[in-house]
Amino acid sequence: MQIVPFIHALRHPFIIPVAPGIALDRFVNSYLVYEETIALIDTGVADEG
Repeated sequence: MQIVPFIHALRHPFIIPVAPGIALDRFVNSYLVYEETIALIDTGVADEG
């Protein structure tokens, strides 16, 4: 998804199994920033511990 020209958000869905037959659908975003150079910003996943 384009945020502004030269910046795009990339959504990465994943599943967290929490118990047999039970899973949580989650996602994390990373951002692609490009113009003369390219950068990928990985926001990571929050620690729930």
